[in-house]
Amino acid sequence: MKSKKINKLAIALIMFLGMFLGTYTNAMAEGTTGTTTYSENLIPKMNGYTTDGVTVSSSSDWSVDYIAWKAFNRNLDIPYEGINGNCWATVSGSVAGWLKVDFGVGNEKKVNKYTIKSRTAPDNNSSPKSWTFEGSNDNENWTVIDSRIDQLDWDDSIGEKREFTFSNNTKYRYYRINITANDGQVHSSIDELEMMEAISVSNVTLNKTVDTLNIGDKEQLFASVEPYNAANKNLLWKSDNPAVATVDSTGNVTAVAVGTAKITATTEDGSNLTTSCTVTVKQPIILISGIALNNKTLDLISGQSATLLATVTPDNATNKKVIWTSSNPSVATVDSTGKITAVASGTATITATTIDGTNLSDSCAVNVKADTSNDVLLTIYLTNGNKKSYAITDEKLDDFLNWYNDRAAGIGKVYYGFEMPPVSSEFKRRVEYVMFSMISDFVVDEYK
Repeated sequence: MKSKKINKLAIALIMFLGMFLGTYTNAMAEGTTGTTTYSENLIPKMNGYTTDGVTVSSSSDWSVDYIAWKAFNRNLDIPYEGINGNCWATVSGSVAGWLKVDFGVGNEKKVNKYTIKSRTAPDNNSSPKSWTFEGSNDNENWTVIDSRIDQLDWDDSIGEKREFTFSNNTKYRYYRINITANDGQVHSSIDELEMMEAISVSNVTLNKTVDTLNIGDKEQLFASVEPYNAANKNLLWKSDNPAVATVDSTGNVTAVAVGTAKITATTEDGSNLTTSCTVTVKQPIILISGIALNNKTLDLISGQSATLLATVTPDNATNKKVIWTSSNPSVATVDSTGKITAVASGTATITATTIDGTNLSDSCAVNVKADTSNDVLLTIYLTNGNKKSYAITDEKLDDFLNWYNDRAAGIGKVYYGFEMPPVSSEFKRRVEYVMFSMISDFVVDEYK
């Protein structure tokens, strides 16, 4: 190695600056760079070619004092005075050379950063100028993952330390720096070589794992990435059914059509962790805002029928069904289609009510008059407090009275039937029976 004498004061000053600035640079080299967080040095403090399962080697060595593992022993090179062997150097006359680290089987690393500290020696000029940083998993096929050219003006008086970062999502067992040029020396040297990896994502979760949306709705999904200081927290968002639901690069979901879709977020740092949310898209529920009947009043004669129509708004309401009810079924009945049947004289209110939860309603007042084609109105009062009214002819009245007298004498059937209009169009005939035992009294009114 080249030798040169310098005075002791200069040596002391250089040692002080080297220790101070070297420590400062080392502290800056670990931890964070910009917004990226890195691990500590992945290479253990080497005390030989193999330490803690990690093996180092080189293409050539200057001598037994400047061998490969000396670039990883963390004993920083002291200011040059005579021969000092705390660094690695290529054989004299060979500028090109490589320095390699083998992390071992099953201990592959995803290196994203390395640091180089130059050898401390005046007029050294042996620090790397141009090189490639390479990775391999078989020690034969090498991939260039970083390259540098014209790295000039190393401050060899203090053993300058420089750091280099790059993108790498692949884990390799072997790494090497392959030097192709230096500042002009007949050999190349490195005092210390460190390697770090960006801290990877260990877990990712979404704020929702299932979600239900209506067509046209939007929903922002939020991802939680751990650890908080992971180097690359970027996620790739994807929908397995974009025809049903789409997702943009920020996790914003848009419901497109009825169906289901799985929204998946995948880490981009090479850890390939995923988390997902199953989205069910439904038709939007449109509630009824108004209901109106086609008639507000109806006048009917006993036995007649009429049909009410209920119109709901808006026209595209999800559930347009209504329930029909009569306030007085003994006067007028109504079926599920809105058909009214007049039973007996009196008044009844027919109401249509929505069933979509809005509970809106509209009503029609029905006035029923007796059928004047008959002769009398027979009103039967029952023992339970109710009453029945029937518009009948004189012949029908005589028949009823004969039945009643016979039954009072214990003769004949225990019931009497009255013909009534069918309650709906699906029936052709209706007979209403009155039990003799239920009759308390009856009244006959003769029509004019």
